[in-house]
Amino acid sequence: MLDFIHRLFAGDTAVMGQNLSMLVGGLLVCLIYVRFYRRTDDVTAKRMALGIALVAGSLALHRGYWFLWRFFRAIGEAEAAHQFEIMANWLALPVAGILVGYLIHIEPYARLVVRRIFGDWEPALYWPFMIGVVVVIHTIGAAIGVVFS
Repeated sequence: MLDFIHRLFAGDTAVMGQNLSMLVGGLLVCLIYVRFYRRTDDVTAKRMALGIALVAGSLALHRGYWFLWRFFRAIGEAEAAHQFEIMANWLALPVAGILVGYLIHIEPYARLVVRRIFGDWEPALYWPFMIGVVVVIHTIGAAIGVVFS
């Protein structure tokens, strides 16, 4: 009995529970904010709702993918689990969705920073600048992995 309780809260089985919780919770938040987006006329509220829905839905897809990988490993389907590992590069799509959702969230504040840096060029340079910031952050994270692995 103690082993069962331990497995509920530690190890691979606990991570499966976390992944399924994130999948269900993320989808619920996504659906709630999509509904809110459709029902409101306030532009700021629409932007925030869209950003939240995009982050929540993308995170749900990401966690759902890893839930399925762990599920197939748990039931002994090693080949199917291995295919999930091979195709993990596709997770760049939901991660991109998460990042775009965050960009939508910080847009008003980021525009102020970009306007101070670029002045009158701000409208044309906002999105390229923000995407550049995301690429730089990604590159730093990847470089740390390359250096230490």
